[in-house]
Amino acid sequence: MQLELKRLHQNINTTFLMVTHDFSEAFSLATRVAVINQGKIEQVGEVADIFQRPCSPSVAEFVGMKNVFKVKFNGTKALLSDWELELGRCVRKSQGYIAIRPEGIALSKERPSSRMQNSTRGIVSKVLNQGFYYEIHIRTKKLPLRP
Repeated sequence: MQLELKRLHQNINTTFLMVTHDFSEAFSLATRVAVINQGKIEQVGEVADIFQRPCSPSVAEFVGMKNVFKVKFNGTKALLSDWELELGRCVRKSQGYIAIRPEGIALSKERPSSRMQNSTRGIVSKVLNQGFYYEIHIRTKKLPLRP
């Protein structure tokens, strides 16, 4: 049905309005989206832009981000509890949120190199079979992660 809707949308060159609770469905069909939370529009934009730069924790959760943390910013660093994360760019705000996507986390049995930025040691605390993928929970001294 999704393929047929996408084909129809491309062929008749008109605006479609679709309501869904599934971001992957919106991602595959839409070019622009509006994310509504509790009756209010939180973010409007290109699908890829919302996926990569959600404007709030609830939009981040909707697009599948599992690791959203409130932080303080200091230049190019995000300060989270006792962990300094190097962002690679200067942030002008004093506080906000960062999200660490599961695909941005690398797991290794080897000790990280001292030159590797934003690394920490942890223990796998839970492995959940989600059908098409596994969700792995890692307990660290600094924060819990879900790659």
